[in-house]
Amino acid sequence: HRNNPVATAVFLGQSLKELRDGWQDENTPYIFSLYNTFPNVIEVKVLMMLTTKNMGLNTKGMSFFDTLKTIVSELYEKGYSEYGTEIHNTLEWRDGFFSREDVQQILQKSEIDLSKPKNLKDSFRFTKNLTTWVTNEAKRLDALMNAAKKPAPKNDNQPPKRQGRGGPGH
Repeated sequence: HRNNPVATAVFLGQSLKELRDGWQDENTPYIFSLYNTFPNVIEVKVLMMLTTKNMGLNTKGMSFFDTLKTIVSELYEKGYSEYGTEIHNTLEWRDGFFSREDVQQILQKSEIDLSKPKNLKDSFRFTKNLTTWVTNEAKRLDALMNAAKKPAPKNDNQPPKRQGRGGPGH
């Protein structure tokens, strides 16, 4: 199956789902979530590389998520949209997660001067600021992983649902 683009896309989607599920597992502390999902991260990178190679896609210079979008577009274009479902779901999860106000607040960077020390006396400033930056980044990672384990807050940039006309069978 490793040379079949549809099969590698399906495996890629399954790995992405396992990664999302691991990050969202409310019963696992975030540090264990990171540790437990590390093999999935490697698997996703390998499967993404295989899928783009098998599809003949040139994704050089593209970001991770742009590459996933390209894979989904190619699957849709060739009539294999059902095989890109989990990849598409990951992209939607990512868009929803990073558009949440609580996540945006976590991602707000604080400005800390990490410029190169000018002299020995200035190296104390640099060391203090570097320590502060590392501590802040660790806190942000903790908050971000904890946010992934919680559902999106109600009314968080979500359009109101329309009443009635729920679609087929509703």
